[in-house]
Amino acid sequence: MKPWITVWILMAAVAAAPRVDAARDNTEKKEQERAEQERKEEEKKDRERREQEKRDQQKRARDKKEPDKKEPKKNGDDAATEAAEKPVDDLYPILEGGKVGYIDRSGKKVIDAAFEDGADFADTRARVKWQGRFGYIGADGRLAIPARYDAAGDFSEGLARVQGRDRQGKVSEGYIDINGKPVVFLPFEETARFADGRARVKLGGKYGFIDDTGTLVIPAKYDAAGDFREGLAAVQLGSQWGYVDLGGGEAIPPRYERASAFSEGAAAVRIGEKWGFVDRNGKKLIDPSLELVHDFSEGLAVAAVKGKRGFLNKKGRWEIKPQYDLAGGFSGGLAWVKIGDRVGFIDTKGRVVIEAKYDRAADFYKGLARVHVGGRMGYLDRQGKWVWEPRD
Repeated sequence: MKPWITVWILMAAVAAAPRVDAARDNTEKKEQERAEQERKEEEKKDRERREQEKRDQQKRARDKKEPDKKEPKKNGDDAATEAAEKPVDDLYPILEGGKVGYIDRSGKKVIDAAFEDGADFADTRARVKWQGRFGYIGADGRLAIPARYDAAGDFSEGLARVQGRDRQGKVSEGYIDINGKPVVFLPFEETARFADGRARVKLGGKYGFIDDTGTLVIPAKYDAAGDFREGLAAVQLGSQWGYVDLGGGEAIPPRYERASAFSEGAAAVRIGEKWGFVDRNGKKLIDPSLELVHDFSEGLAVAAVKGKRGFLNKKGRWEIKPQYDLAGGFSGGLAWVKIGDRVGFIDTKGRVVIEAKYDRAADFYKGLARVHVGGRMGYLDRQGKWVWEPRD
């Protein structure tokens, strides 16, 4: 599993030449493909961070509505667990001296940079790499779950994917809860994170879905599948994609060349070589006329025509005309865009609010945006001021 922190590839400008030898051409193609894959992985992380932020907001809203309850007296272990589970809404991973630590929203370092790798907090835990293995820390920076896994994913809905080995060296893959207790350990060939109470698994070369007890609630009969979102998941039968609901019922029959997850009531689908959007009933929202599309976020979706990206509303009207080489989704009213060879941020009117002077950027997450300059990472606030300046 790939960690969120990657070495960003800075593509050197290639001088025009009448001929390029085959080896160089192949190398450049591989570099471009790798850079594109890294961009897609970062976009996926951005979506997951936004989803986690939404879940956190919903949980806080529910907590405010619930009446105070007298809590039982805690023993020593419970007290230690509580300390590790103090609020982590404002903790962000940083790189310092080649190690990962964490800062709060003000830029104050609260967990020393001591880990080989680290991810965002989710469900009071952050995945870290320590002495070559993966484990999870709490808000106090201590290992709440020992680093004993060969591979691990972020927590989602209280469960995380992990991969380890038994005493005989046999690989075992499944899920653990936030205390590190194994919840599901079955012979799946592939697993994914939980979303909407379901997790995609591969069994016998086909894909299905389990619930949080490990029960296969949607048979493994699909050639490919995506995660659930907004109660529906994209699935592939043969060469066509459609959607199923949480019970495995057919929500939209397979009829698309490709299909993505739902976001804000709309999903991107490909018909022929072009992309458009449909609603939860499969009704067309935007004609399939686009070269590339991203999920809707705050009412707008990135879309591309003639190699340039802009932002569409759900009626298919351009709110911001295609003019950017790359662009991310809106978060808190701001979106990153690539202008020339630099990245900055615009508002929903297309106005540049943070100057384009960064090599790379991620979506704003809980008030801060991660940016990269010269291969180093830092954080900006919404005014474009450094909260954590890039450093070695």
